[in-house]
Amino acid sequence: MFLHDEVMVHAPAEVADEVASAIRESAIEAGRLLFGDMGVELALDVSIVDSYADAA
Repeated sequence: MFLHDEVMVHAPAEVADEVASAIRESAIEAGRLLFGDMGVELALDVSIVDSYADAA
């Protein structure tokens, strides 16, 4: 299965780390909901940038 998707969040810089943590936690929960306790981890890269052009 191949899935390409993006989540972009526009938030104040002072909460960027909290937002990134919430996204990471959501990915873990999504993997658990989709695959149960099989240990499947969804690939996830989180970038905190000032411009979309700078995202990796």
